[in-house]
Amino acid sequence: MDLDKKPMLHDYWTRHPVLHSSFAHKVMVRERFLSILAFLHINHNDSFVPHGQPDYDPIQKIRPFVDYLNAKFKEVYQPQREVCIDEAMIPFKGRCGFKVYMKDKPTKWGFKLCELCENSSGYVWSVKMYCADKRISNKPVDVTMRLLQPLLDQGFKLYVDNYYCCPDLWNQMQGRNTMLVVTCRKNRVGMPADLFQNRQRPGDFDFRRKGQLVGTRWFDKREVVTLSTIHQPQLTETISRYEVK
Repeated sequence: MDLDKKPMLHDYWTRHPVLHSSFAHKVMVRERFLSILAFLHINHNDSFVPHGQPDYDPIQKIRPFVDYLNAKFKEVYQPQREVCIDEAMIPFKGRCGFKVYMKDKPTKWGFKLCELCENSSGYVWSVKMYCADKRISNKPVDVTMRLLQPLLDQGFKLYVDNYYCCPDLWNQMQGRNTMLVVTCRKNRVGMPADLFQNRQRPGDFDFRRKGQLVGTRWFDKREVVTLSTIHQPQLTETISRYEVK
């Protein structure tokens, strides 16, 4: 059904010559499909923990499915050395306690997923769903470490944006044989204040170093701040050549 989009669910069983397709008819009749859809359960109701109890899980109705997906993602593929963590959205506009609004995403309302992906292919290797679970910390640093835990001490390179970035993330990765490249906000706790004292013009570049961690500030049309344990504080100029026709 995802490959053959129809205006309405019932249209998969229609005999109308414009919308008719034989696939759904061959699998099952419409009433059988709607009956399964109405009573489909992924988890047993007897195992549910009531709201307000210490072990309450906001997504307990689909928790086995989420755990199964994560296990299969890891079972069938081992990512290359460069991975990234970013957010994705599942569209949803109904009523739910952990529905979020993200103004910078194409899908603004819905459920937020934090995904660890392989850089080269985009393969999702691990995913965590934000569900306002009070049993665990939802701080960006803690979410990052939970996603990355199976890949620590193996020489991976992690790329994240400024939502997940702070010097504390680097502190937790020290001694874990995992390198880090992030864009960063200058007001993050632990950022060197003297790096931002001077006003910059387009092309200006400055850096500060603490052990293996290099913080850089570069200004083109806007200010770009990065933290890296991979790169050296060197400015490289590139020139694009265009052939005159």
